[in-house]
Amino acid sequence: MSRDQTNKKGAEEGRYRQYEGAMARIISVLAISFSLYCLAYIAGFFTDYPHVTGFYLYRGCHAAISLSVLLILTFLLVPAGKQASRNKLPWYDIMLILASVPGPIYIALNYIEITTTKSVVNPGELVLGILTMLVLLEAVRRVVNITLSLIIVFFVFYALFCNYFPGALWGKGYSLERVVGQSFIFENGIFGNILQLAVVVVVIFIIFAAFLNSSGAGKFFLELALSLAGRLRGGPAKVAILASSFFGTLSGSVAANVAGTGMITIPLMKRTGLKPELAGAVEAVASVAGQLMPPVMGATAFIMAEVLGVSYITVCIAAFLPAILYYLAAFIIVDAEVAKIGLKGLPSAELPKFGKTLLEGWQFLIPIVVLVLGLLTLHFEAHKACLYALVTLVVAAMLKRETRWTLKKLGGALESGARGMLLIGIICASVGMIVGSLGVTGVALRLSGILVNLSGGHILPLLILGGLTSIMLGMGLPTVACYVLLAVLIAPSLVSMGVPPMAAHLFIYYFGMAHFLTPPVCTAVYVATGISGGNMMRTAFESMRLGIVIYIVPFLYVYKPSLLLGGSASLTETLINFLIVSVGITLLASGLTGYFIFRRLYFMKSILILISGLLILIPGKMTLYIGVALAFIVLAWLWLQAKGSHEFPFLKKE
Repeated sequence: MSRDQTNKKGAEEGRYRQYEGAMARIISVLAISFSLYCLAYIAGFFTDYPHVTGFYLYRGCHAAISLSVLLILTFLLVPAGKQASRNKLPWYDIMLILASVPGPIYIALNYIEITTTKSVVNPGELVLGILTMLVLLEAVRRVVNITLSLIIVFFVFYALFCNYFPGALWGKGYSLERVVGQSFIFENGIFGNILQLAVVVVVIFIIFAAFLNSSGAGKFFLELALSLAGRLRGGPAKVAILASSFFGTLSGSVAANVAGTGMITIPLMKRTGLKPELAGAVEAVASVAGQLMPPVMGATAFIMAEVLGVSYITVCIAAFLPAILYYLAAFIIVDAEVAKIGLKGLPSAELPKFGKTLLEGWQFLIPIVVLVLGLLTLHFEAHKACLYALVTLVVAAMLKRETRWTLKKLGGALESGARGMLLIGIICASVGMIVGSLGVTGVALRLSGILVNLSGGHILPLLILGGLTSIMLGMGLPTVACYVLLAVLIAPSLVSMGVPPMAAHLFIYYFGMAHFLTPPVCTAVYVATGISGGNMMRTAFESMRLGIVIYIVPFLYVYKPSLLLGGSASLTETLINFLIVSVGITLLASGLTGYFIFRRLYFMKSILILISGLLILIPGKMTLYIGVALAFIVLAWLWLQAKGSHEFPFLKKE
């Protein structure tokens, strides 16, 4: 077993209970059965070919059955706390497992009646609803954290007692039956579109990622990144950005991405001379990058498409250029930092050869090509395209003896896929309680009004308020939960002020992701620091500096919607805006690091380059002209000082 596999296994063992004997086999069978059931549903056995199975399952029925299994797996695998038993099942978890079944199964068996004729909640449904909500709150506390549980409790409490709240938060207050019914029975609650999307679309990408890891594709892509960038100065840092970004877009967890790839990349960066704080910051910033880059964006792309009522491809296209700008800044800053301290790349003898690596793992590129072609060229639905890619991966891995599947490997991948769905499935179901409570009270509209009033009706103050609020509300929440919460609370205020819906939702998403780098609750930094051994606060500030664009780019595409590759903007306008912003970001990054492509910048030049970059990024022709003129003056100054030098170390191999 490789070192990274060992580390991942150890991390998983630290999180989950470890059973032996019959109980371990029961859990494996349950997890594998869940993945196979989801694959069968996506393949159409319960919808297109119900005669094969004898059942026809509506999407809501499937969501209810899936949630019941995920809740059971949660209480089987995730202990109640640090002091709880790690190798046996306590009595209270047995009670929670039993309580996880009645509510979802009732919904599954009565789905048609509920969705077509239900208008009131009967006493039995009220009891089932309360039981399911309480069980789900405990599951959220275990797999996410107590913060999200308390947020959900607050919104339910608010719906019940909003008649006691002051000012703009006042409401008439609603009965327990109304609140529970909205969350449990009706279509926008626990079993609504968000959970349905998770167990139909997101689940296949989670299983696909699990199969990639089990097949050895993860090792192939990491070695491919090493062979491409390892020789460049600060090569391991650039490898971290490439590798973490690839895994991050499939993973719904920034922290898991930091832990998975950081176990390899952070020690490599430290070995080449990077300080622990900078090495940890690079990995944290790179792992966040994966959540911003299409096609999957940590599963958020699918949910954003559902919330906005647009196609999945539309979200991917819109998110592409902002993500490229984030990468651009990260690469420039990292390169400048390693250039300043004279770091070299890894020795060629220690790096995998590109040709040999490609020859050994070319088969893993086939399913990626199938996925991209299915999504972008053939316009398949996302879950169908991923299903075809998964089948292709299984076949492709059989082409080489060392990657061929065994029953044990297949079972392990299916089980890993089910475990990977615990976090996202439980989050998507629990957020339904927030959406249900908001639907009853209409507080989201009132919060929008509060933010608009505080901003004085001006767009820039509103964006600043929205960004700060997004960071605060997102603290401690995983990617999916963070986006869904902000989408219902903050995005409406931006849209009400004329911000295009896509720009508004990407704006709050970027600022929600910023909490992973921003103290005090900077989850990615905490995990990276645990691996690097550096100082946490210094690592956090380094992360904010390296990832500075995450705080800037959202403002840019609000004022320059052409960066989202949509609307009425021409291709020429889009390219010009992208070029201007790229130049501004390059100058800004150079000013922050005190290094510009080929030489060090001292204090005055750094300040002037930084100011020129900011001026270019500020919308308006006058600021653009002043910024360009200032940059030209500084660059001419540098050119005169470096006259005769033709060295451009940005691309230089050491």
